[in-house]
Amino acid sequence: MGVVFSGSPHAEVTSNFSTDIPAELRDEVVAAADEALKDEEKDLNEALDIMGIYPVLSFGLSYQF
Repeated sequence: MGVVFSGSPHAEVTSNFSTDIPAELRDEVVAAADEALKDEEKDLNEALDIMGIYPVLSFGLSYQF
């Protein structure tokens, strides 16, 4: 019985914008989305920090003639 630390996973959030966004609005939309994505990535990585520790329980059975 014990625990294993394998390092916390890391998430990266990216965006993919439609080409239908008018050029005059694109910079504003991209800037607002980037800020929101940075906040979401930070929250997601904080939530994933606990996933680096796994409980382990091991059983063994041996038979010898």
